[in-house]
This record gives sequence, structure tokens and C-alpha cells, in this order.
Amino acid sequence: MKVCLIAACPGTDMRGGPRSLLETIDALQKQGVECFVLVPASGRLLEELNSRGIPTAVIPYKRWVENLNYPTWKLWRKVVWNLFMAVAIARQIRQWQCDLVYTNTISIGVGALAAVLLGKPHIWHIREFIYEDHAQGFDFGR
Repeated sequence: MKVCLIAACPGTDMRGGPRSLLETIDALQKQGVECFVLVPASGRLLEELNSRGIPTAVIPYKRWVENLNYPTWKLWRKVVWNLFMAVAIARQIRQWQCDLVYTNTISIGVGALAAVLLGKPHIWHIREFIYEDHAQGFDFGR
């Protein structure tokens, strides 16, 4: 089986989500799963994945959560951007011939959208409460 994992961030501190993602990859690889990873930008996570020989791609997708007072015009600009990024992600997933899409956080929505475009199953690793923990909201509302 081939799995495309969508990272939440470039891993500047390599704690939390990035560390959990690496642990997930280790566990999947022990089960014979072939892992491919998308990151939103270059950083320590990409360096670590490359050092492990894990296929990667950088696609500059954005989170689909923001502070509650985020300007509406910026919100819509980001939503449109992420629609284009979801198509780019779908192309990459198709190129890698992945069977499943796994998003490492609830704060990223483009992996689920790409999975829908391809008719692939999607798993969301939800590890946070957006409003309760960070006083943020989803781009499309709570």
C-alpha cells in the first residue's frame, strides 16, 4: 500500500506534529507501507525526510484555520489559493499512485479535498481543538 502523508508545517522545532508524523511513518514502514510526504515549505522536516530517503514534494498549501478576527478578503484569497493547491496535491498523489491520503492535523484541509477529487480514502489525524486551544476558527466557519 502507498500512503501520501500531508504535513502541517515545515517542522521548525521538530516537536508535536512533525515528530508525530515521523513516528507514524516509522510505524507504517514497519508494516510494509510505502510512504510519500507533502510539506508546505522547506524546513527541518523536509531535511529529515530526505535523509531517510522518503519521497517528498513541496506544495505551498495553507492552513484552513485563522484567528477569529482575520480579514475576510484575506480569508477568501487563501481559500482560492488552497483550491488550486488541492489540484496540485491531487496531481502529485496521482503521480505517486497512492492508495490513501493521511493529513497530520485538522488545521489542513487540502489533503481531504485532493482525496475527494481522486476518489481516494482520507484519514485525518485530529490532535487539537481549533477554537478551544487556539481561539481560532475554520475558514468556512465553526
